[in-house]
Amino acid sequence: MAMYRFPPAHLPMVKNLSFQLNVRNLLDETYYTGATSRNAIIPGAPRTFISSMRAEF
Repeated sequence: MAMYRFPPAHLPMVKNLSFQLNVRNLLDETYYTGATSRNAIIPGAPRTFISSMRAEF
């Protein structure tokens, strides 16, 4: 997770503005979350990026 928070000068009604980036499975490793039988193995998710922006009033 990386986050950057700053007070925006050009938006007087916003107190704080923050941007956040989350990364799951950063090294893109192969892994398995479970299995329902010998032939049905459930692989894990690949590298995933999630970003968000938040404004505090």
